[in-house]
Amino acid sequence: MSERHLIIDAIASHPWIERAWSAGDDAVVIQPRAETLAVRPALGPLVREHLEHWSEVYEWIYETSGAGQPADLDLSGWRASDTGEPLAREHMVEWIDRTVELVREGSPRVVLELGCGSGLLLRRLHAEAERYVGTDVSEVAVDRLRAAGLSGVSALVAAAHEIGSPEVTEALAGARPDCVLLNSVTQCFPGNDYLDAVVSDALELVSDGGRVIVGDFRHAGLADRYYRWLEPDDEAATRRAVADEEFVFDPRFLALIAARATRPVSISVRAKTMTADTELTRYRCDVVLHVSAEPAPPPSAVVWKTLAGDRLAAVRALAEAGAVVVNGIPNALLDDDPLGIEPHALRACLTGTGAIVGLDLDHPARLEVCPPTGVPAGEVSPHSAPVAGEPLARFVARRLPEVIRDHLRKIMPDAKPPTLTVANGRNPR
Repeated sequence: MSERHLIIDAIASHPWIERAWSAGDDAVVIQPRAETLAVRPALGPLVREHLEHWSEVYEWIYETSGAGQPADLDLSGWRASDTGEPLAREHMVEWIDRTVELVREGSPRVVLELGCGSGLLLRRLHAEAERYVGTDVSEVAVDRLRAAGLSGVSALVAAAHEIGSPEVTEALAGARPDCVLLNSVTQCFPGNDYLDAVVSDALELVSDGGRVIVGDFRHAGLADRYYRWLEPDDEAATRRAVADEEFVFDPRFLALIAARATRPVSISVRAKTMTADTELTRYRCDVVLHVSAEPAPPPSAVVWKTLAGDRLAAVRALAEAGAVVVNGIPNALLDDDPLGIEPHALRACLTGTGAIVGLDLDHPARLEVCPPTGVPAGEVSPHSAPVAGEPLARFVARRLPEVIRDHLRKIMPDAKPPTLTVANGRNPR
């Protein structure tokens, strides 16, 4: 048997490899076993390594940047993608305020926050709840929260998929949360399967009438705009997209998950309404999943462009009358339509009406005014929901060849390692 065949057989002997085959003079394609990429019933080793990578990133952030920051305003790691500079403090304070308002909207008594970090939300909300459980992958962040001795708070080290662990169950002390909060954490998820598992578990755990909030994530439907905002040149924008290690998804995927839940769920997609024009306001959004919510009969719909005179005054009057959706509103941050309006201006006009500034599920550059409970998840069509490349695939393409090269050096130290490429999808052979 030739050395080439011996090398391929050695590669295939690794427990993470399903198959390996030659793809030219010095190239071998490797296909990982499905269980190495699994989320259920147990995390596969490559998924676990991906999550551990992000754990190490945040541990380093809190270890090196937390000192000197106010305990209730530790903005470690919050930097603008275009400049690399820290985001303005006043902008971040408003970002926190808007998210706190979103959580308070449901008047929760028992909150479970997955990925609580330094406690930007926890420290502002815990006094209003009977019990607040915060989990995070950073031991440094959790230790600081424990040391703060906040009333009614339990902080523990756990990843999002460990929502049903004995430790989390014990911290909840037999109570079911009426709010499960995942804010600005999904960007670290490996991909769709992991998001599906976590959100499905959250929907099962939350009490009747409760809410699951998936907040502050980049909308996949705005990904192209985001990369072009960072890089006006097409090639540079493409390189940005290829190098992006964060997970982005379309809210319609959350509707698809919610539609499979054992109880009725409605979905509400919220626009970011801070006053500053930054990536947080432009390209991120919040989703609220209302469990066992019974939406009112479908409200009448009014198209923004058909309103005459002072459109904001007309929208406010319609919102005060109730049971109305005003749609087709161009988001002035993303659309140069002369009838466009910025989200914060629309929010200001709705103060006290109970209506919210939403995003059109099919056209995320458009805003809408609607009731906070949204629409039944089962009525949302997931057609052509754009999903950016999953970070796990990029991680595996980089990490698995490293593992296999180490494996070869151990069992065939004198052999020249081939160029290794991870198969895209299932090998048809």
